[in-house]
Amino acid sequence: MIFKMLDIPADQLNVAQDLMDNWQHAFILQNGHLTSAEYAYGITFLSENYIRKAWSLYFEIKTIVCGAIHDFQDIVVCRRKG
Repeated sequence: MIFKMLDIPADQLNVAQDLMDNWQHAFILQNGHLTSAEYAYGITFLSENYIRKAWSLYFEIKTIVCGAIHDFQDIVVCRRKG
């Protein structure tokens, strides 16, 4: 059900997984939803490792709650450094 709601090409999930396995992030353009000629709407996949590596440069990562929203979106709680 969630995969159908996201409306993304199935093969792009493998690309996203490979990027996340290498501590990177992935953006996948959604087929329908809000995408238009003027606006590219998509979904971004971030691994916990990526968040801790990249975001910790600017934020203190307090907690990451996996699947907290509808059992597929995570919540990241952080505090600005400085």
